[in-house]
Amino acid sequence: MALSQQLSDTMRRMTLVSLSPDNTVHFAARIMSEYQADVVLLKKKGCVVGMITQRDLAARVSALGRDPEITALSAVMTATANLRPGH
Repeated sequence: MALSQQLSDTMRRMTLVSLSPDNTVHFAARIMSEYQADVVLLKKKGCVVGMITQRDLAARVSALGRDPEITALSAVMTATANLRPGH
């Protein structure tokens, strides 16, 4: 099977999960576990403003001793401005 076909098949099986940056880390972790998602897009007023990954949860929350029950995703997300080349 060609690589492009494998990629297409993989993308088709993926579930896109999005949350508000105002949601808590705890809520995001529960949703990520439920949907087996490694990444969640963060949207505000219909626009993607950032993303959060399983690694972010470990490095920016657990490792720093932040409380996942009260920490907003906006405090630990990678903002879309940081995802653009040249920024």
